Amino acid sequence: ADPVVQEIEVVEAGEKEAFLDCDWAVEVGFKKGVTDSIGQTALIGMQDVLKKKLSSCSVRALKQYFFKGRLSGGEMEKVCRKALANELIQDFKYWKC
Repeated sequence: ADPVVQEIEVVEAGEKEAFLDCDWAVEVGFKKGVTDSIGQTALIGMQDVLKKKLSSCSVRALKQYFFKGRLSGGEMEKVCRKALANELIQDFKYWKC
């Protein structure tokens, strides 16, 4: 991370919803088989920092969006399909926080 323009926070698996003040969360990422250049770059960076090849490791870049407000599941799905994800190359999932 570049501390001038980015923030980083590490949370344990399953804890990410606990600290957020949101009603809905969305994740958008590339479909399997679509080149994820950010994920590839992150893996290369990890290998450079650790000074070892991580052949059994893969990295995916996901965008997360958090929403506050009264939206139904159907409305959230519509927002995902029409505004957040390009379904030709991306998958999405959403859940209540």
